[in-house]
Amino acid sequence: MNRLWMLMCCCVLAVLPTVVVHAQDAEAFEPYEAWFVMRMNGEKVGYLHTRMALDEAGRIVTTSDSRITIARGATEIKIETGSRFVETRDHRPVEASTRMLMAAMATEQRLVFGEDAWVITTTSAGRTSTETMEPGNTDWSTPAASMREAEAAIARGDERIEVTNFDLGAGTEPIRTVMTFVQRGEVEVFGRMVPASLWDAEVSMYPGIAMQMWVDDRGQPVVQTVPLAPGMDVDIVLADEQLALAEFDAPEMMASTLITPDRKIESPRMLRRAVYEISGPGLDALDRDSVPTAGFQTVDWLDEDTMRITIDLGFQTPGPGLGADEAGFLAATNALNHADPAVAGLVEQALANAAGNGPAAQAQVLRAFVANYIDAKNLSVGFATASEVARTAEGDCTEHGCLLAAMLRGAGIPSRTVTGLVYADQFLGGRDIFGYHMWTQAWLETGEGQGVWVDLDAAFPGGVNHFDATHIALSTSAQADEAFINDMVAMLPLMNGLEVKVVELEWAE
Repeated sequence: MNRLWMLMCCCVLAVLPTVVVHAQDAEAFEPYEAWFVMRMNGEKVGYLHTRMALDEAGRIVTTSDSRITIARGATEIKIETGSRFVETRDHRPVEASTRMLMAAMATEQRLVFGEDAWVITTTSAGRTSTETMEPGNTDWSTPAASMREAEAAIARGDERIEVTNFDLGAGTEPIRTVMTFVQRGEVEVFGRMVPASLWDAEVSMYPGIAMQMWVDDRGQPVVQTVPLAPGMDVDIVLADEQLALAEFDAPEMMASTLITPDRKIESPRMLRRAVYEISGPGLDALDRDSVPTAGFQTVDWLDEDTMRITIDLGFQTPGPGLGADEAGFLAATNALNHADPAVAGLVEQALANAAGNGPAAQAQVLRAFVANYIDAKNLSVGFATASEVARTAEGDCTEHGCLLAAMLRGAGIPSRTVTGLVYADQFLGGRDIFGYHMWTQAWLETGEGQGVWVDLDAAFPGGVNHFDATHIALSTSAQADEAFINDMVAMLPLMNGLEVKVVELEWAE
């Protein structure tokens, strides 16, 4: 039950405004460095450090490093990110790199901007792969150029600033940031009031998230606020290095995401059919197509912020063949790298005695194998890739879901992960609650160009054919490298304030 917690952590890092504004002379380069304290609902969760300087070759190098530490129960998890962008003094891009550490092994990417080709090198779980692509959209500004553009706009007294730039951590498509002046005033910074101007900020890849930024007279960010979800704000507050790096007690965030339904569900693992009404303040901003009618689930919207979800283990929603999308559900991605020898070896081991079985039987064999293979079932892992889990055999629902999805692809069965809710009698001090959860779906052909998504849970299987009708699917993901952050952002409206009403229940005999 860690998926929502991971979304909160990653989205904090993902939605930071991409414009760093700092006044500098138009002819001479002025180094820039700033430290920030990151807070969630007023409690410190980490720091952000940004720096712009010249390297030995006279190129402009912009770096950003951050760390978030949040507790899940009694366990602390750290998520670290880093980025580096190199450009010439006349603002031509040279290279960009990113690093993200969400478990024991970091994932790193490096992009070299060539005139004829872009070369992307990815390192994950000790393995390196290289991809060469045609140059992408270059209609964007480098970090130093963005800084100058924003500075010039502030100097002119502009009340609207628009900058398009590039962030490898979010893919290879440009990101547009629009800042709109609101008012002048004062903002509180660790007990003192600082004169500043307030700006609204919108980032193209995070639609519906209205950020705010307080900027001082030099154009330097003082306080940035990111409303991740109703009642869940993240603040990034200017500080000094000592304050940013000071030790703190990591706040427990996961228990607060548990949802108590309107009534208790008896014998949840034997539930074969259920109807729920899901409502919440953020659902009106949700892309309705993102909540899947697939597998055992059917979704009907009653109004803009209420949906009725039926889970019936006696019926699976049929759909047309995957067509061109099939390749995406079979791909070896960073998260689901079935080409990794460690993962491929597990597939071979699991199916050693099931070679003559069809895909449906093989999918169940793989589910059972993953359930038994991950023997250290705990909350100590952040978000490990399938490659890492294949080597550590450790984790909770996220690790079970990713390893199973990767092994299904290794067996030639299209797969995706599912994020949603599952019912538990007790968890993290809560009783009779729904908690956020991840499982897997496998695409199985049924003939005549039709197929179904079959739900498979290796971490929390029910007693009705290894599933149960308390699994409520809220979103799905192919875990594509370029869509990782977008998939997380799509979950934001579901991250707080949901209510679950139990309408109908039927149990297996």
